[in-house]
Amino acid sequence: MDRGISLNEISIHSIGGTSTPPYTVPSFPHQPAVLKDPERMFVAPPSAHSAESPTWTFSEITASISTIKDDDPYQIVARGNDLATLLRTTPQLKHDLVLKSFLNKIAYMFSHQASEVRAVGYRLLRLIITSDESLRALVQSKVLILIIMSLSTAKSAVTEKEQAIKLVRQFLVIENGADFLSVGVIKSLIALVEYEPDDDDIEPAVAIPDLLKQQALQVISETCLVKPALVFLSGGFRVLLAAVAEAPLPVAMNCLVLLVTTLDTKHTRKFLRNGLDFNSLFAPFHEAVDNEDEPSGRKPSAVSTVRLQRASLVAAVLFKQFNGLIALSIDGFVMIRQLVGLLAKRNHRVRSYLIDVVNDILGVKSLSWMVGSPHQLQPHPPPPQVATAVDHYRGLVVLVLIKAGLLDRLAEIVEQKQNEANVKAARSLMAEVYRRSSQLLPVELVTQIKVPDAFTTTTATTTQPATPVTSRELKPMKQQLGQMYSAWRYNIDDNEFRIHVNNTRIVTVKEFGEWNWPLIQRLFEGPLDNPYRFDEVLDKYPKFFKRLMSFYRPFKFRFCNIARTAKNGKRYVAVGCQLFELLLSLERGRKYLAKNKILPQIAEVLAQIDPLSGIGAKDPILSKKRLETTVSAGYLEIIATMSKHQFGLRLLGQWQVFTTLHHIIDHSTTSETNNHLLAVLFRSADYSSEHSPFRVMLHRILATSNRRLVHLLLDGVVAKLLTDHADHSNQHYLVRAVTELLFHPTDASIRRKAVDLIGQYLQQGGSVAAVVESGPPVALLVPQGYHILTRLMATSIGFKYLYARGFIDTEFAKWSRAVETRDFRFLHTVETRIRDELYPTYSADDMFWKPASDEGPPECRGEFFQYLLATEDGLHYCQQHQHMFAQAVNPVMGFYTQMVADRAELNRKLADTSNEDMSTWLAEIKQSLWIIGITGLGTYGVSLLLSIAPNLVSVVHNLFYLSPSWQIRAQAFYTLGMLSASTEGMEVLDELGWVTALDAYGNSKRMCYPQECDLNSFFNVTTTNPYRDVNYYSIFNGSGTGFSLFGDDDDDAETDANNERVLTLVHGLDSVLGKIERKAHAELRRMKSTHPELFDGNTTLFLEVIKAIDKGVYNFAKRDFIMSLFDIGVVEPFLKGRKG
Repeated sequence: MDRGISLNEISIHSIGGTSTPPYTVPSFPHQPAVLKDPERMFVAPPSAHSAESPTWTFSEITASISTIKDDDPYQIVARGNDLATLLRTTPQLKHDLVLKSFLNKIAYMFSHQASEVRAVGYRLLRLIITSDESLRALVQSKVLILIIMSLSTAKSAVTEKEQAIKLVRQFLVIENGADFLSVGVIKSLIALVEYEPDDDDIEPAVAIPDLLKQQALQVISETCLVKPALVFLSGGFRVLLAAVAEAPLPVAMNCLVLLVTTLDTKHTRKFLRNGLDFNSLFAPFHEAVDNEDEPSGRKPSAVSTVRLQRASLVAAVLFKQFNGLIALSIDGFVMIRQLVGLLAKRNHRVRSYLIDVVNDILGVKSLSWMVGSPHQLQPHPPPPQVATAVDHYRGLVVLVLIKAGLLDRLAEIVEQKQNEANVKAARSLMAEVYRRSSQLLPVELVTQIKVPDAFTTTTATTTQPATPVTSRELKPMKQQLGQMYSAWRYNIDDNEFRIHVNNTRIVTVKEFGEWNWPLIQRLFEGPLDNPYRFDEVLDKYPKFFKRLMSFYRPFKFRFCNIARTAKNGKRYVAVGCQLFELLLSLERGRKYLAKNKILPQIAEVLAQIDPLSGIGAKDPILSKKRLETTVSAGYLEIIATMSKHQFGLRLLGQWQVFTTLHHIIDHSTTSETNNHLLAVLFRSADYSSEHSPFRVMLHRILATSNRRLVHLLLDGVVAKLLTDHADHSNQHYLVRAVTELLFHPTDASIRRKAVDLIGQYLQQGGSVAAVVESGPPVALLVPQGYHILTRLMATSIGFKYLYARGFIDTEFAKWSRAVETRDFRFLHTVETRIRDELYPTYSADDMFWKPASDEGPPECRGEFFQYLLATEDGLHYCQQHQHMFAQAVNPVMGFYTQMVADRAELNRKLADTSNEDMSTWLAEIKQSLWIIGITGLGTYGVSLLLSIAPNLVSVVHNLFYLSPSWQIRAQAFYTLGMLSASTEGMEVLDELGWVTALDAYGNSKRMCYPQECDLNSFFNVTTTNPYRDVNYYSIFNGSGTGFSLFGDDDDDAETDANNERVLTLVHGLDSVLGKIERKAHAELRRMKSTHPELFDGNTTLFLEVIKAIDKGVYNFAKRDFIMSLFDIGVVEPFLKGRKG
C-alpha cells in the first residue's frame, strides 16, 4: 500500500487539510516581507539562476546557504525558499543528493533565533525525503528532538509548527516510515491538540489556532492507521475518543470511522479493549440521567443539548457499522443493554434522544436535527442486492434490540404516561419494531418475541386500520355493486319506466338545458340496455332519440358550443358516449345509427382539420382552441366508443374517418397543431381487436410523428396498455412498436422511455416471448436496459436469444476478468451503496464517507449470476465455465484453511495494516464472498457452488463466527442471507442451525439468522487488556519494534548534582499533586534566574530533559515552560555531532 497516508484510503476525508493558514506571525526588523509563510513564498518570481542547469543551480544555492548563517534572516529565508522551489520543481535532485553533507549545511537553521528560518529548514527536510534511508539519516541527526521542541514551545511561530507537523506527516508517506517516529513526537502532537487555555496553567496562556490542532489530529489519526501501537502508548486513542465527543462534526466523524476501522483486526482492536472504550462516548446519557433531580423548571443548557445530540449521532453510527455492532456486543451486549436500560429512567430528554436513535437505526426517520442538513443525500433506489443486505442487517439489529429488552422498556414509557410526546413516540416505535420484526425475521424467531401487554392495549386502535384495501381489491367490489345496480334498473316495471322517460323531459321540452340529465344517464345505465325497452322508446317515444341525436349533431352547434367549464359539461360527454354504446350494442340501434346524419357530420368535422381533404372552416369544431375551451373533444370520445365495436369500426371506415386520421397523422410529423386531438382520441380508443385500424395508426404515430406527440402517447396510452391489462396476449403489437423506438434516430429521451416501458411490461408479468419475438437489440439495452436483459435471461427462450447474440459470453467475460485481475470496483460500489442506504443524512463528498474507489463504475453487474442461474440452460453454461467460480471460491477457502491451521500466524498477517498486499487480499476475499452470495441468489446457484466446494456454505458459516477480521464476519453474514434464497440453500443453512425469513408464499426473503440467538455468545467478544503485550513497551526505550529518539546518544549520561536536581524538578511537573507541581515550577524558575549557566548550552541536561518529556505526560503549558528554560542554541552542539 502506498503510504500516501491520507485517511481517504479508508473512506475518510482529510481533517483540516495541509494548506497554510493565513496566520499573522512576528516580523523581522526592517524586513517585513520575510514574515510571509515560507510555503507561500513560491509565488515569488523565479530565481535568476532558473535558466541554468538545475543541478548547477542547486549546488550554487546549497553552497551559498551555508555561508549566510550570520546574515539577515530575510536572506536565509529567501535562499531557502529558492532551494525549496528548485527541489519541488525538479524532484530528481533529491535522489542525487548527498544527504549527510546537505544536512550539515542547513543544520544551523534549527538553532537560529528566527522561527521563520527554522520553518524553512523543516520544509527543506520534507522535500529531500525519498526513502526509509532518508528517514534514518534524519532521525540520527536528532530531527525528532527538534520537532518536539518546535511543537512544545510558544516561541515557535505557527508557521514553524505547521512545517514541523508536515514533516512528521511526510514520515508516514514513506513505506514503514512510522517505524522511525517516537512516542515523544506523538505526545507533542497530542499536547497541541489537547491544549486549552486555563487559569491553572503555570505560564500565561498562548493561542493555538484550531486549524493547527486539526492538522496535528490528522497526523495522529494517520499514524493510527499504520502504527496503532505507537499512538496507543502515546495516549492518542484517548485524544481520538475525545475528538469524537467534542470536535466539530466532520472531524469527529472522521475520528469515529477511524476507530471503528481499527476494530477490524485482533492486534489493533485491543487498543480499544475490543470496543469497550466506546462506552465513554455514551457518558452524556448517563450524566443526564444522574442529573435528573435538578430543579424541574431549569432549562437545559445548550452544551448539554449538543452533547446529547453528539452522543445520539455516535450511537447511531456505531449501530449502523457491522464493526460497531460487534464492538457493542462485548460482554453480552452490555453497552446496548445499558443504553436500553436508560429508557427505564424517568428522564424525558434521554428517552426522547434514545427513541430518535432507534428510529434512525431502523431507517424509520433520520435524527431530527440532521434532517435538512447540507449533507443530506438525495434518495436513490438501491440495487436489489444492496436493499436486501441493508434489510438483512437491520433485521439483525432489530433482533438484538428486542433481545436487549427494548419492547419492555418502551411499554413502561407508555404505561407511565409521564410525557405525552415520549408516550406517542414510544407507542409508534413499538409498532414499528414489531412490524419490522414481522417483515425481516423468520417466523421461528418472531414467535419467540414476548409482546408486552401495553403494546396490545395501546396500539390496537392504530394497528387495526393499518391494512388498507388496495385499489386492485376495490375494483371487483365496485364492479359487483355496479352489476347489482344495473340488474335492478334493467328489470324496472312498465309504469315506472314510462314515468322515467317522461321525467327526462326530452319528449316535452326542446331546450336541452331543461332536460333531466342525471335521469337520462341512469336510463342508459340500466333499462335501455333491455332490447324490449329500447324498442318501446323507439316506437312510442320517437322524439326521445331524435332530439338526443340532434343535440349531438355537430352542425346544430348545440353540444359542440358548450364550454368545458359548464356545470354538466362532463355529463353531456358521458351521456353521448353511452348513447353510442347503446346504439351499437343493439340490432335496431345499429340500423338507427347507420341511417342518422350524425356520422357523416362527425366525419366532416374531422375532415375540417385534414389538410388534404379540401374541406375548410373558419373555426373548425375540432381545432386546438375549441378542444381546449369547449366539450368538442366529446366527438373524439364518441369515435373512441365506436372503436370498441366491429360495426362501429365499419361505420367509421364507411365514412372515411380512418383515411382522414391517416392524413392528420402524416401531417403530425412536422406539425404539433393536432397533437391534442390525437392524444385525446388515442387515449380513449380501444385496441383489443386484433385487426383494429387504431392499432395500425398508433404504431404509425409512434414511428413517424413529432417528438412531443410520441411522448404524450407513450406516457398516456402505451404505458397504460402495457401494464394495466390482465391479458397480455393482445399486447405483442405494442411490444413490437415500442421495441422499434429503440432505434429512434434523433431522440435519446424516446429511446430511454422505450427501455423503461419494456422493463415495466416485464415487471408486470408481461410475455418474455413477446419481447424476444420483437428482437430488441442487446447493444442498445446496455446499460439502461440491463434489467430487461436479466429478466430475459431468467427464461429458457430469453437465455437462448441472448446467448445467440453474445451477451452471455460478454458479461461472463467481464466477471472472469474482474476475478483474474483483482478488479474491486464491484465491491467498492456495493459497499458505498450500502453506506448510502444506512447513512442517508450524510453526503459522501461532504462528510466522513468518501467513495471507496475513484476508478469509475464497475463493468460487472451483481444481478447477472442470479438470473443466469435461474434456468437449467444457465446452469449448464456455468458448469462449462466452472473455472471462474472456482477462482472466486479459492480465496475464501484459502483464508479459512489458514484460519484453521494457524490462527496466530493469520492474526499477525492481518496486523500488518501498512501492507498493500494484505489490503488487496482482504478485498479479494470480500469480493469473493459477494460473488458467492450473488451466485447463490440463482435457483441453481447453491448447486453449482457445492459442486465446486461441498463444504462452502459451512465455511462461510464458520467465517461469520470465527473470522479474526470483523469485516470478513460482516461479509459472511450478508453472504449467508443470499445463500438462503434457494430451497437447497435454506436446507443447508437449516442443518447449520440457521432459519430463513419467508414471505406469505413460502419464498425466501434472502435473510437468515441463528435459530438460537443468545446475546451472551452471539458474537462472543470479551474485554481485552492491551497492556499485556510487553512488546510494545520497547517503544519507550528505543529497542525492538520502535525507533530510538536519541539514536546513539540514548545511553544514560553521567550528570552532576545540579542536573539531577533539575531532572527531579522536571519530573515533579508531571506530578498529579498540584502542590508538588507548583513547588517544582517555582524552584525551576528560581534556578533559571540564579544559575542561568546551568541551562545555557548544557546539551547533556537538555537531552535528559527531552528524555523525561518523552516518557512523561506533560501538557503544552508545562512543555512550554520547560522549553523556555533553554535557549535555542542548546541544540547546536548535537546538531554538529558533539554532545556539548
